[in-house]
Amino acid sequence: MKNKPQKIISLLLCVLLFAPIKAVLADEALAKKLAGRILLQVESRGETWYINPQNLRKYYFRDSVEAFSLMKKLSIGISNNNLKKIPVGLIDYSGQDSDADSLPDRLENVLGTDSVKNDSDNDGFSDKLEIENGFNPLGREKLIFDRTFADKQSGKIFLQVENRGALWYLNPTDKKRYYLGEADDVSKIISQFGLGIKNSSLNSMLSDSLSIASQNPIVPPSSQPPTTPSMPLNQTSSAASALTNAATAIRAGQTENALTYFTPEIKNRVKYSLDYFNNDSRLAFANLLSAAKESGGNDNEKTFSAETYFDLGGYKIKLNFLIKKQSDNSWLIANL
Repeated sequence: MKNKPQKIISLLLCVLLFAPIKAVLADEALAKKLAGRILLQVESRGETWYINPQNLRKYYFRDSVEAFSLMKKLSIGISNNNLKKIPVGLIDYSGQDSDADSLPDRLENVLGTDSVKNDSDNDGFSDKLEIENGFNPLGREKLIFDRTFADKQSGKIFLQVENRGALWYLNPTDKKRYYLGEADDVSKIISQFGLGIKNSSLNSMLSDSLSIASQNPIVPPSSQPPTTPSMPLNQTSSAASALTNAATAIRAGQTENALTYFTPEIKNRVKYSLDYFNNDSRLAFANLLSAAKESGGNDNEKTFSAETYFDLGGYKIKLNFLIKKQSDNSWLIANL
């Protein structure tokens, strides 16, 4: 009988988490449709957002410098062979252009073309003209691209791990990859490919922030920078990061990692629920944690609230999560 209250709480949580699945899927449908797009908030001051195809979250670009930094953090590793399957797109790149072919030296260095010859393969056509028309600027053949591969990778940001970590954005609208060598390139990508979006649509999608955007690129061991000691997994620097990090671990199916963001008093209940849930319910739970916004509290305890629709009763329910500051200054989730 001692476990009966605990089971009742877990079953109640199951009901609450199964209920919002329809709403969650509706929000995800828009995120999937806009995955990889750069969005401009037209009803505000034109704020810029990026929908990451990896987790269907929106990321805020404060300016081109921050956007460039964030894109590097969100990038995933790609080999030269796979990158060659995607055609190269061109924007009005700036920088020194030694051979006056409208391709700056920094771009030619990445592409492998001759930066002091506007026709690297001497076939009578400039490097830029061949790239624009899908021909090999280093040979006489037309390049063969894998459109299916490009479709599957649409909207992602790639780190070319075999070429000094060159950064590329695969634009969803034309399925071409665009070189991102500096913040000015990102600014031009935003200007050229940004899509206007209303506040209501933008607000329906879940967000993530720069501080916790950590989809690490696949970098060869020899080129990885040295690591510095960091805060243990369960030591979160803010109440909001406790919710976000727990949600990220739950989505990834990392139950033990997720448990480190809850206080010891409720870990067993959380584990019981996570083990019981199917994939949809785990996702719903994670989305509830991510959607919660700070609604009150003090320096040691903060309350975060999220509203969800309860299908069985036909009404909305407000869920409150209590986040407590620990003796080591970390924050942990203290209730469900």
